[in-house]
Amino acid sequence: MTVIAHYKDVPDSARGYTVALGNFDGVHAGHRAVIEGAAAAGGKLGIATFEPPPRAFFRPDDPPFRIYRPARRNARLAELGAAAIFELPFNADMAAMTDEAFARDVLKDGIGASHVTVGFDFRFGRGRMGDAGRLASLGRALVPRASIFSIMVTPKPKARPSEANRPASPLSKRLRLWAPRHRPRRSAKL
Repeated sequence: MTVIAHYKDVPDSARGYTVALGNFDGVHAGHRAVIEGAAAAGGKLGIATFEPPPRAFFRPDDPPFRIYRPARRNARLAELGAAAIFELPFNADMAAMTDEAFARDVLKDGIGASHVTVGFDFRFGRGRMGDAGRLASLGRALVPRASIFSIMVTPKPKARPSEANRPASPLSKRLRLWAPRHRPRRSAKL
């Protein structure tokens, strides 16, 4: 597995991947669904994630939120079949990009993705202006193919009464509620 910590001047040998794009901070079931969707699209599997995570950039005074540190995350992504991991540097320049500039400069011209797969709640571009639908609509000129995957968690049949009446929630939301409460084992099972 190759780790590339930038998106500019990517060697030709690292271009043309089918890319799963997202934060992948914990590689939970929702993340795995996006990765499996990218793998099913065919081609060399690459993962594009952000380092540091956008949340750390925008909210530097918040306590750190990571289920996995980068080295463990990358090892887990390799176990899932990633041949390359693009750690996109999230900085002021990236935060200022429009959704179209991100798709063009990072995904097309930068890493040269042949297919991009994201989760249903993926947001990108200045002020989170772009979403999964926008990525798909940018067309073949910027992103040759794009897929959107969704996975929801529903309460288990033996759920406590307080959980049984709650609506399904995205996995990442549930993990972000559990992790700060020091429930890493429960989070990791997802």
